[in-house]
Amino acid sequence: MKNQHTARICKQAVRAVQGGMPYELAYDYLAAKAAQLEFVDDEDGRTHGLAQFLDEKSYRPGLGAFRRKA
Repeated sequence: MKNQHTARICKQAVRAVQGGMPYELAYDYLAAKAAQLEFVDDEDGRTHGLAQFLDEKSYRPGLGAFRRKA
């Protein structure tokens, strides 16, 4: 199961940036969306997903969901 907050914010970010937004504005927008994700995601999926990908080598993005916190 994918993290609902991450999926929603990523979809919003892709839709907003793909319309030809200038680079500087897109960079600031994506940084703001990343900060928003840290604020609204109560299970801290970003940190757990990155740890499973970088440290444990147990998660491969695009090939399945990461192990969610119990």
